[in-house]
Amino acid sequence: MAREAVISIDCSKYSNRISDIIKQFDNIGWGFKDNIMKYLPIHDNDMFEWREEKLSYEKLFSLVSEKQALGEAVGVQLFHNKSDHGTTLYAKSTKEITLFLDYNRRIMYNTEGTVGGAFTDISWYVYHIVFALEKAGCPVEDMTYNEYWG
Repeated sequence: MAREAVISIDCSKYSNRISDIIKQFDNIGWGFKDNIMKYLPIHDNDMFEWREEKLSYEKLFSLVSEKQALGEAVGVQLFHNKSDHGTTLYAKSTKEITLFLDYNRRIMYNTEGTVGGAFTDISWYVYHIVFALEKAGCPVEDMTYNEYWG
């Protein structure tokens, strides 16, 4: 049974620039795997043609700022530096940032056998993202979590 887990957060009280939020993710330990940045390029026309390359943070933040100025969706793949869990950050503004928990999703197994599958360990993500952002001075105004399976 396939599962999809998504967290949406509002960081607009901290900044209206998505690049500032990505910098905060880096500050709390979410960065790029092996210094390879996977991102949505400028003028991708919502085709989700991800690019993967070595870029400086300055170049990436410049691309993110340009995409946001053009009204395009920003997308970057981030990994927690003390684990192998990752997320895809997707946003058009800092008011609604969507985090797809799609890379080696941290899970909890149901050992009672009453429901099949493994559920997302949402408390780990709340602690390592939401709590960590707030602790770093980036207030999260709103958070929603959804998990879909089928």
